[in-house]
Amino acid sequence: MRKTLVTTLILLSQFVIAQTQKDSLQVKETVRKYIESFYLTQPEKGQESIHPLLAKRTIQEFADGSEFLKGMSFEEMNNLGKVFNAKGKYNKDSKKEIIILDMMDKTASVKLIAEGWVDYMHLGKINGKWKIINILWQISNK
Repeated sequence: MRKTLVTTLILLSQFVIAQTQKDSLQVKETVRKYIESFYLTQPEKGQESIHPLLAKRTIQEFADGSEFLKGMSFEEMNNLGKVFNAKGKYNKDSKKEIIILDMMDKTASVKLIAEGWVDYMHLGKINGKWKIINILWQISNK
């Protein structure tokens, strides 16, 4: 009985690990599509990767130095994707380091280190597809 239980647990753990690896690859692919939608001026990739209820935010300053939260919607992101790289500054080789910070079966937290900024993202797996739901970002000097 004990041997059967151990064998069953090993087989189940391997299935869970395989599922996690598959989801990890899908999460990274979703984030890669998002950043490439800007780098390569391909907004359709962004549309595939972000949820329609997306909330993207950053902290900015007024002229007097006080700070406020500035947000962007799904529609604003799509419009930005059409013009973001109009001068051709970015390309397929531009920086896009994708780090999964935490992940469960339906949610993931990801850090994207891009050219000049960092995005902290929350993704959700909805109807079998990973979508970016929230982004908090900041300009980076690294």
